[in-house]
Amino acid sequence: MFFAFPFPLVLALSPVTPDHQSIEQMDVSVAAEVRRLESVLDPDSADALRSNQQAWERRVQALDDQLAILRTDKTDDSEELARIGSEVRQQRLSFLADIKAIPAPDLRGGWTDGTTDVLFDTNGKDRAKLVTITDDGKGKSAICVVNGAFKASPDGLTISPDQQGDQPVQLRRFGITLAIEAEQPSASGMPPYCQTGGALSGKYFRIEGAEDLLPWLLH
Repeated sequence: MFFAFPFPLVLALSPVTPDHQSIEQMDVSVAAEVRRLESVLDPDSADALRSNQQAWERRVQALDDQLAILRTDKTDDSEELARIGSEVRQQRLSFLADIKAIPAPDLRGGWTDGTTDVLFDTNGKDRAKLVTITDDGKGKSAICVVNGAFKASPDGLTISPDQQGDQPVQLRRFGITLAIEAEQPSASGMPPYCQTGGALSGKYFRIEGAEDLLPWLLH
């Protein structure tokens, strides 16, 4: 299972044959980062990370195979060689960048754990909106909506709901997962910003196409 990343990575790549030493160094960095994340993630998240890495490796291997054929055939097609080489390098760079922590102001997108979908957006300054949609498995959904000011911290960000007295909500990103913390339900057992059956706390994986859903969140 492959998880698409909603955060696009823009790279300025020169159309040259890739430096194999630099690619090998990136491979070492990727492997080290995956091992580090596997040691701190819960089992489900670690499994998802491994699945994502395997899909990425298959894609890169296909490009490597194309490069090998061009070199073996000694095809005089420097433009094609450069294109494939750049793609190989970009795949490695984008995967490594995506599994590293994203600075808090840029922490926006969509996630899911299979039961609850999470959508988060900011106005790029001081306002944020967090929406969760929880499926009860019986054809019904419960929604939580948090609107408020947010502040970045070294390891995430905190949303202070507009409704006075509501508990702040903290978001932290660990690799490819998002943790929503500091949720303390009211005496009724439910956070004031959730419908019955809604939930915020937990870790969620990104959902494909989430970037296309974001514009409505702040309006």
